[in-house]
Amino acid sequence: MAQPPLVLGAAKVGPSSTPDDRRQHLRTILLRVGMAAGLSLLAVGAYLCAWPIPAEPRSWRAPTPPGFTGVFAPNTRLSGLRMIDIGDEVGPEHIAVGPDGRLYAAMTSGNLLRIDPVGGRREVFANTGGRVLGFDFDAQGRMIAADAMKGWSTTPTPRGAWRRTSAAS
Repeated sequence: MAQPPLVLGAAKVGPSSTPDDRRQHLRTILLRVGMAAGLSLLAVGAYLCAWPIPAEPRSWRAPTPPGFTGVFAPNTRLSGLRMIDIGDEVGPEHIAVGPDGRLYAAMTSGNLLRIDPVGGRREVFANTGGRVLGFDFDAQGRMIAADAMKGWSTTPTPRGAWRRTSAAS
C-alpha cells in the first residue's frame, strides 16, 4: 500500500518527489523554524526591556576635578634615575637593599645578583637552582628567599649551598 504524499504549503513531498522538491521543502521548514526562533527571541527581548526594576534614576552633577594637585601634583623625583646594567640576565623578579647597603636582585635564571648601589660592579651572589619570586633579610642579615620550585630557603652557607627551611608543595 503506497503512502500518500505529505503536503506542506505548495510543495508535495513523497517517494516520487524530485530532489528539487525536497530542497524546497527543507528550505520552507528551515525558514519557518528560523522565523519562529527569531520571533521568540524578539518577544523575550521586549519582555526583558520592559521588566520593572526597583531603581529610580536621578540626575547627578559631577564635581569639577581639582586637577593635578596634592599627591597627584607633577614632580621630578624620578628624573635623575639611571639604568643599572644587569648583563645577560632576564628580570629582575624582585629587588631589595641588603644590610650591607648593596642592591640584591632575583633573576629569572635563579641567580641572585649583588649590585653596587652606584651601578658599577655586579656579581652572582648565589643561585638557588630554581626561580626566586621574592626575598627579604632577617634581623641577622640572612637572606630568606621564596623559590617557586624549591620552597623557602635561607642564605647560602659559606660553601655556597642553600639551607632549605621548607619544601615546595
